Amino acid sequence: PIEAGATHLINELKLPVGREAEVVVLGGTALAMNWQSPERELGETTEEVATLDYSIANIPVLKDHVLQGKAVLPVAMIIEDLCQNSRIAEDEVITGIQYFQVLKGIRLSASEQLRVSIYQGKAQQRGGEKIYPIELSSWQNGRKTLNYRAEIKSAKQLRRDSSQLACERDLYTKSASEIYSRKLLFHGEAFQGINKVLGCSSLGISGIVSRAPAPKEWLKTATTTNWSWDPLMIDSAFQLLVLWGDQNQGYPNLPTAFKSFERYQHAESIGPVEVRLRLTQERAQGLKADIEFIDSQGEIIARMVGYEAIADKVLEQSFKENRLQGTSADVGSRA
Repeated sequence: PIEAGATHLINELKLPVGREAEVVVLGGTALAMNWQSPERELGETTEEVATLDYSIANIPVLKDHVLQGKAVLPVAMIIEDLCQNSRIAEDEVITGIQYFQVLKGIRLSASEQLRVSIYQGKAQQRGGEKIYPIELSSWQNGRKTLNYRAEIKSAKQLRRDSSQLACERDLYTKSASEIYSRKLLFHGEAFQGINKVLGCSSLGISGIVSRAPAPKEWLKTATTTNWSWDPLMIDSAFQLLVLWGDQNQGYPNLPTAFKSFERYQHAESIGPVEVRLRLTQERAQGLKADIEFIDSQGEIIARMVGYEAIADKVLEQSFKENRLQGTSADVGSRA
């Protein structure tokens, strides 16, 4: 059940470091989804298309994304890995990713290395797009764990669209430096992508965020010169919802799922991005929102619909424990 999965995630964060539970988050927050992922058995995506080794050594920026003393793989980077390693027709482009679910988040100690595999299923034709089921699983002590699943969409070209959300303009008093220095967010230097909050109300929040540097600046084993989606832009949007939660609920939140994420521009676009986030549902332990990414010319870059986050007061302490443990010096997060 969705409610049980959300509760297990919170309970895992309540445990002392070193006593993490084996938890599978089945489908997101304590909210009732207004969408259903397609019916298919776990493990149906049988073709292994890539293997990756996750570690601080291979992804040094993870030391700036730490909860409760362990590096947490950002959902934004999982989206990137699924898209970068998917196999689509040579004359097509990835237009979106949908029915994304966190089943068990990945956390790493300073010296830990985790082998993960990406599996992709056969394409299904839906309208003018091809849909590929895709999963990411990890391997530890010979045991396979399904961590994330989604569907990749591809077509001959990206389609165009226009913004549907207004920019929030209600006064928000904290500066970007205050947001990070006061640890309203757990993010260290590499992930401090919020430049300015434009406005925040009970309905939503808007802000200006940065784009990520080239993949080689973040990944020791980068195999591409461009991002598919731009993980800093995406992660910064999720951070804005945390700020909304701090102001409107009094405690933070973390991503668990989204219904669809469609892009209308390639990630090679440059310049800061305006994020417009509108709440669609709020409960004590869960939030839903729609998010738009707008370029400096006012054109829409991408839109995420049905974003879900789990919210709980226990996350406050986890956010404060943002120093990577497991080395003699306890590597700092620079936050």
